[in-house]
Amino acid sequence: MVLSAEDCAKDVALVEDGRSQRYVARVLNVSHSTIQRVLARFRDTGRFIRRPGCDGKRKTTANNDRFLVFNTPRNCHLTSVETKNQLREVRGTEVRVWTVRRRLRELGLKACVPATGPKLLGHHPVARLQFAREHLIWNLAQWSTVGEGSPL
Repeated sequence: MVLSAEDCAKDVALVEDGRSQRYVARVLNVSHSTIQRVLARFRDTGRFIRRPGCDGKRKTTANNDRFLVFNTPRNCHLTSVETKNQLREVRGTEVRVWTVRRRLRELGLKACVPATGPKLLGHHPVARLQFAREHLIWNLAQWSTVGEGSPL
């Protein structure tokens, strides 16, 4: 978990005040390892913020992100693996599947399973066509009686 500089300063102050690392972790509702990392960083650098350049270089450009934003809703049934392959073919950018998933999440797109309905059998389309032909000439008064006997 990444803490702000103010939270890191609180961590260091509480530990230097004599509190245990586990106590500080409980009070600030973070893990014990987060407190250990903050203290180690403070002892090494004397600062509360992360060292510059600690983050990895971003593999996708703004144009690649825009491609994902426009392409994913159009092909909403594609998996992230297929989206990654499409990004490689169209834009020439080689990224991992997790990078695609992370970018889509950053851009506000999330995975969902498309809704499915019951399987239609061979007689269903025939029955629907027959119903439509039988009720083709109904007027508004006839349609208004539909559902009158229903409990709703």
